[in-house]
Amino acid sequence: MAKHVSCVLLAFLAMAGSSRPALAQAPGGGGEAVCEEVTGGIVSTQTGGAFPVGPASCNLGSAGASIAIQPSVLLEGQVDAGLVDPGDRSGATAIVELQYDFTLTGGIVGDLVPILVHVHMITDVTPSLDPNNANIASATINLFGLSALGGSITDNGPSVSTCTFSPNDEGCDGEFDGDLALTLASGSAERIYLHSIVAASSNSAGKASASISDLFVFVDPLFANAGDYAITVSSGVANVPPVPEPSAWALSLTGFGALGAVRAGAGWRLRRVHR
Repeated sequence: MAKHVSCVLLAFLAMAGSSRPALAQAPGGGGEAVCEEVTGGIVSTQTGGAFPVGPASCNLGSAGASIAIQPSVLLEGQVDAGLVDPGDRSGATAIVELQYDFTLTGGIVGDLVPILVHVHMITDVTPSLDPNNANIASATINLFGLSALGGSITDNGPSVSTCTFSPNDEGCDGEFDGDLALTLASGSAERIYLHSIVAASSNSAGKASASISDLFVFVDPLFANAGDYAITVSSGVANVPPVPEPSAWALSLTGFGALGAVRAGAGWRLRRVHR
């Protein structure tokens, strides 16, 4: 997977031909939302930029990116290169990235506690007929250990990426909906880094999109002393469980209904026994 994501980024850099703005290094977090149109490999139009932790967006019509931190964390990027004049190494790109910290407290300082970080990432592109430029979309989450809240990075934790690109998307998974697991000592801090990049060729009127959503950091509920610990994220950033899809609710209700029927049947049998 990492190899394919690297190919995606190389394809993007080849098309854009310019260096990326640096991620804001505000204590405890920061991010950026950048929208670009590329003409002949040169960024011809750009909007957006870096900012402290908070909502942000940019839009050129052909490219859009947005970050929300309430009521839940959501990053989205999309491009429509059909709105850019066709040309070699021409197209539209959008970059969105965010970093923020969280701490684990409770129990005795130094207790080792299993932590789960849930995330849902989706990438999608239209088929590219341009032999020189791919339509690409990628999304990544990385976790990093910190010396203290807002402090320097001390170690690399788990990470996962999704990507879609055309042509040649073999081996590239366009969706991830699951948990990253790590062990964290009570009293210590961790950083979440989210990054997404989408790009498309104007020669194929390409489209690309990516989203990162449903971020939720929590103590593994299977841990015997889970209730003794609490997760606190950077001020203003949401940390709420993802809302189940309607189909999941329906399945749950069906399960509850079946359980109720079993209990009712058991009660009826007990009443017959006691008569």
